[in-house]
Order: sequence, then C-alpha cells, then structure tokens
Amino acid sequence: MSPRNILFLCSFNAGRAMVAKGILNAFANPDYRAFAAGDEPEPTPCPEALSVLARHLETVQGVRVKHWSVFTRPGAPKIDVVISLCNNALGEICPVTLPGHPLTAHWDITDPSTATDAAARRAAFEQVYQELYARITDLIEIPLTKEGKKLEKTINAIGWLNARAA
Repeated sequence: MSPRNILFLCSFNAGRAMVAKGILNAFANPDYRAFAAGDEPEPTPCPEALSVLARHLETVQGVRVKHWSVFTRPGAPKIDVVISLCNNALGEICPVTLPGHPLTAHWDITDPSTATDAAARRAAFEQVYQELYARITDLIEIPLTKEGKKLEKTINAIGWLNARAA
C-alpha cells in the first residue's frame, strides 16, 4: 500500500504548513507523507517556524517555501488529502484545485507571524506547534482503511475538536 500523501496549505507557506509537515513526517509511520505549500508563498521560511521545528524535531533539513501549483505539474506526488490551515477569522483563504480531486479539510490555525514582537512571535509559534501536534496525533490514529467522505469528515472533525479543547 502506498503512503497517504497529505498536503498542508497556509497562505504564505512560511510557518504553519511547514510546522505541520515537519510534525507529520517526524512522527508518522511510513503510511503517511506530508508536504507543505501556500497560495502566496514568502521568499523564505519564517525563522520562528524553523526555530520551533529545530527545538522539537531537531531537524530543519530541506525546509523550503513552495507554491501549491508545484503539485499540479507532471511527476508531482499524487495528493490524497489537502488540509488548509488558514485562519477564517482573519479572512485568509486557501483556494486550491489539484489533479485527482483529493479530499479536503480545514483546520483553523491563527497565523503566528502576526504577533507584534519577537517574544510574542516565539510564543505564538510554540502554541501553533502544540495545536498541530495534537491534531496530527489524532490524524495518524485514523485507520488507513477509512476513505472518501468518511475520511474527509473525520479529518475536519479533528480540527474542530482540538480547537475547542485548546
């Protein structure tokens, strides 16, 4: 069985999606592969995102910013599930149409880069790491036999359940 490919999206692909990708790839078994992309990617990863990844996962090798369109090109990995991490309250949207019609889910995560000073940004990225870790822990517990709309509904529910618990 090939791995389930998960694409995490956030507007700028400089923080949230990279953190989610790092967590899933570090803690999931070979049944999952994570990717990260954005709709309006920044030129480089956010330093606080790299810092939180290095602190928790001890690796930031190969972290780079990507536009989601790289997953529409020939030879790109087939994406099974797209999880947007954009914050609805701030009016962020992550519109994406990928080949193969992957399942879609949304986890409302506040953009930590909007914090006003360095200490607040570090704290915000730590909070995002903890939120994503909890959700991804639940994600990898979903049986691989679950597919289609049932899987999509379950992944969306993870976002809502963990948001209420935070």
